[in-house]
Amino acid sequence: MRGTLIAARLGIDRATWFFHANDKSPSSLYTRSGLVGSSKTGFAKKKTFLALQSLVEKLGSKYFHSVVREDETAWVYRFGDADGKVTHLVAWRPIETDGFPARPVPIQLPMKAKAAWLLDGKDTEVTLGKNQKELTLPGSGAVVVVVL
Repeated sequence: MRGTLIAARLGIDRATWFFHANDKSPSSLYTRSGLVGSSKTGFAKKKTFLALQSLVEKLGSKYFHSVVREDETAWVYRFGDADGKVTHLVAWRPIETDGFPARPVPIQLPMKAKAAWLLDGKDTEVTLGKNQKELTLPGSGAVVVVVL
């Protein structure tokens, strides 16, 4: 998901998740998409699928506008409509999602936010701080979408 957002920043307008097949043969390279489980799980949707689905639902028609920041603490991008109005921010910590100690990172939002969600496969709502202009990124590298 973070790679998809970085691709948007680089000017790529569309992303397609390629897969060969979700078939019943034993697991090996090119037998599953990575978005669903194996035939043993009934091809159950993985968290990756659900998180990507949430990203598309929340930002699918939006365009990358600009970088707020890209540093070792946080990456924050502005997204909005085709006319240039900024409507969303996306933010994440640029770390591996597993194996690092949880260290939440507070960030200041450029304007008041209406809502925010952690795209973790469950769409966990994120609490906004002071006057809805502060956000604390979770300790993981999961993406947060903020509606402005």
